[in-house]
Amino acid sequence: AFYYLNNYANAITALNQALTLDENNTEALYYRGLVYYDENDLSKSIKDFEDATKIMPNYRYYLANGKAYFKQKKYNDAVTNFAFVIQLDTTNAVTNKLYLRGLSFSRLKIMNQALDDFDAYGKTEAAKTDTAFFPEYGMVQLFAGKNDEALKNFNHALSLSPANSKAQFGLGCYYAKIGSF
Repeated sequence: AFYYLNNYANAITALNQALTLDENNTEALYYRGLVYYDENDLSKSIKDFEDATKIMPNYRYYLANGKAYFKQKKYNDAVTNFAFVIQLDTTNAVTNKLYLRGLSFSRLKIMNQALDDFDAYGKTEAAKTDTAFFPEYGMVQLFAGKNDEALKNFNHALSLSPANSKAQFGLGCYYAKIGSF
């Protein structure tokens, strides 16, 4: 309860007590990792998430770990964790898992894999209103020479959110690439 109240000091105390009673308490490791993540202590959060996954592989633990690695710009590790999310989340609770892995691939400049994940995510219900997705998708498409598709995604992002600065930047890149200033 302390975590959801943003009372991190008391959350850490309670979670440490729970882990003293049972060092294999994966939920305590997970929530302590979330506290560390929210406090931007990423090395501690990653350790807790990894300890939890060793005890019980759970897509939520891998998801949190992938996000922490992504935030650290350790994209290879993020890809690995998001791949486990894709494998373990059989109920599709994490609707943007393909987007997250694709985003990690794009940061690694592995554009074919990024495009595969973005193409698959783009067909989901969740993607239809995901304002963060379309500019990223467009940039990967632009990089891959799929200029017309990129333009459609930048425009779609702007139709969802007219002030979307990433989509505006993407449009600028598109027009620069085609030589239309």
